[in-house]
Amino acid sequence: MKYESVPNIVGTKDLSYLEDMFKWNYELYKQSINYEFKVKDKNAKQLIQKIKKVSDNNMKTILSIIKEGKVHE
Repeated sequence: MKYESVPNIVGTKDLSYLEDMFKWNYELYKQSINYEFKVKDKNAKQLIQKIKKVSDNNMKTILSIIKEGKVHE
């Protein structure tokens, strides 16, 4: 059987990977918030703010994948 599109299913192994990725990004996000206020160097602060933004976007993307996909066990 040939599919015209990929089914919208998130398997349990996929969900486990997504959970790990979310946790890594969440930890990075929390750490970047902490360091953002401690760092005085302007360039370092800008880099930390960029890291915070990227990790936040990653978490939102992961949540949307989980929300849009049907969890298949």
